[in-house]
Amino acid sequence: MVSVLVCDDHQLVRDALTTIFEHDGEFEVEGSVADFGSAVSILSSKDVQVAVVDVRLGDENGLDVVHWIRDHRPDTKIVLLTNFSSDELVLEASSLGVSAVLDKAVRPNELARVVREVAANRWLGMIDAVRESQGRLQQKGILQMQKLGQVDREIMSLIGKGMTDRDIATRVFLSPQTVRNRVSRLLTTLGRENRTQLALMVNDYDDVGHRFTK
Repeated sequence: MVSVLVCDDHQLVRDALTTIFEHDGEFEVEGSVADFGSAVSILSSKDVQVAVVDVRLGDENGLDVVHWIRDHRPDTKIVLLTNFSSDELVLEASSLGVSAVLDKAVRPNELARVVREVAANRWLGMIDAVRESQGRLQQKGILQMQKLGQVDREIMSLIGKGMTDRDIATRVFLSPQTVRNRVSRLLTTLGRENRTQLALMVNDYDDVGHRFTK
């Protein structure tokens, strides 16, 4: 039997996930909870092999549960569920030791299969997912953006807001010519042809949850 924790802020989803595991016959649901505190309570008191966690828990973040598991229960495997999968999320989840990231629309039998494979250390899907995500983010230039220094990140943010070089210079306390030079260098570094393309990159970066803009 595979011991499982279900963590999702929607009662109907929790009930559905619990039913999937209980009907499968190879799982024991140790708890079905809606928030970080309740998840920690179960994980602290019971031997959970796999935690199935929604990335969004109402006003909380499911990744907080992931962090706690990594720090306090490293032997517990994690399957992350999301309605808003992205390449950025896949890479962040992988860096935190998550074994699988699945769309919440996954078929019940596929969910059960993945959790079984994760529990047995046989699931290799995350390796392929990370490789594919890295390729797409590299093509978009997002990985390069993550390596930018603080000043260039601020300049990119202001470009995303449509500011001119002169306006940006006032905000970052540089001369307009220095800003122009930095923008030119950003175009070369990020492989873009004009400011509009830089602004679109900022919007793409915002869409995956790591904000340049506020």
